[in-house]
Amino acid sequence: MRKYFFLLFVLLFTSILLAMNINLSLAAPVTGNATGTVTLTEYYDYECPHCRRMEQVIEKLQAKYPELKVIHRVTPLITPISREIASFTLASQNQGQWLSLHLIMMHLSARPTLQEAESIADQLGLNVPLLFKTMQQMHIQSEITHNIKQAETYAINGNIYLPIFVFKLSGQKKQTITFTGEQPYVLLSAIVKQLESYTRNNVKNYIRNKAHAQKV
Repeated sequence: MRKYFFLLFVLLFTSILLAMNINLSLAAPVTGNATGTVTLTEYYDYECPHCRRMEQVIEKLQAKYPELKVIHRVTPLITPISREIASFTLASQNQGQWLSLHLIMMHLSARPTLQEAESIADQLGLNVPLLFKTMQQMHIQSEITHNIKQAETYAINGNIYLPIFVFKLSGQKKQTITFTGEQPYVLLSAIVKQLESYTRNNVKNYIRNKAHAQKV
């Protein structure tokens, strides 16, 4: 009974997030404000307990900061089954249920299995045989390989520590703020707030300079 209640809660939460302009592409899924001024790229593994615990922090950030864009880059590294779970979950994008499946998986207290992912997908009404077929497609495997290569650029002494959070102003590539491992909400919230403030100040300066130029 509790399992079905949780599924109902996730579906309701999904509909709320969809109303907040969620963009799910066939590449890395994007939630929050797709055109937001601040971008957070998250590298995670469903089998990583630290990643799952940080999900609530990400959701809290999205609820507080409407300008936050979150790119979810699943990076399966924990065990050989990690890639199968990641591929299976990404495949649900084709059926429009990635977010529902993702949220349930990330809120599991214990390390998920492929069988659990299959059971959850079935309860959500997904075509499970089609998911197993889709998960092997080139674009999904290429996306996962790309995510792993990107995560390697944030390795410390040759080791990748998940989760990885990369903050930046949207549209910029070089200037980033990166954290690895579990981080407190207060710290990440301060980063988003600082970046938003920087954007607002730039806009104000641009308007002020433009007005001054017109007077001259």
